[in-house]
Amino acid sequence: MFNSFIDERMKKSALWALILLVVFLGAKTITEFLGWQHIGADTPVVSTISVQGEGEVFAVPDVATLTYTVSVEKAKTAKEAQDEAARVSNLALDYLKKNDIDEKDIKTTNFNLQPQYTVTPINCFTFPCPPRERVFEGFSLFHSIEVKVREIDSAGEILSGLSEAGGEGLISVGSLNFLIDDEEELQEEAREMAIDDAKDKAKALAKDLGVRLVRVVNFNEFGGGQVFRAFEEFGIGGDASTASSVPQIPTGENRISSTVSVTYEIR
Repeated sequence: MFNSFIDERMKKSALWALILLVVFLGAKTITEFLGWQHIGADTPVVSTISVQGEGEVFAVPDVATLTYTVSVEKAKTAKEAQDEAARVSNLALDYLKKNDIDEKDIKTTNFNLQPQYTVTPINCFTFPCPPRERVFEGFSLFHSIEVKVREIDSAGEILSGLSEAGGEGLISVGSLNFLIDDEEELQEEAREMAIDDAKDKAKALAKDLGVRLVRVVNFNEFGGGQVFRAFEEFGIGGDASTASSVPQIPTGENRISSTVSVTYEIR
């Protein structure tokens, strides 16, 4: 009987302990929930306005970039394609060096060597059709090079000479672009103009709204850079290799622009 009394008391103690634990956890959950509702409640609401500013400057280009491609097709072996491409590339490089183009201003932009196949047509009267036969035609190699010409007045002459340097139409000349080599200072100038433009717009907007500008809370710059003049395929009406004379190529001016977005706190 004494043992059953002890067992009964232990059961009651365990029950009360469980009840207290449930009450404690419930109270803690409610407290946490109420706390979440008030997070940030003491943070004042900040009113803002956002404006966009633009700036641009113009400058005469001081360098030209041109591209050319050495092409070899239907070589019997990969080595034959590479040897022929190397021969023509060396002729082009010799021509560039003779025209005072520094080696650091010559760089490869693409090199592609792959086999060429033709697929023979067949007349198919049954299903499934038999696979068409692929006939190996040889290897093709395309080596594209970009050149920076610092003596900008000689760009047209160099472009014309490159098309003839390799002979046999193995060099095709691509686009000619006029750029500003170091545009950092001009970009900073355009950015300052864009920021001033944004400030003026913000002041005018604040006046119209009857509020006061307090401080900048966010700033972003996007877009921008220089817009360059580009002349596509050299020679009128076709391949660069057909050009018989060197045309006059006006460089014009390049536009360097900046666009900014500024957010102000207002009161």
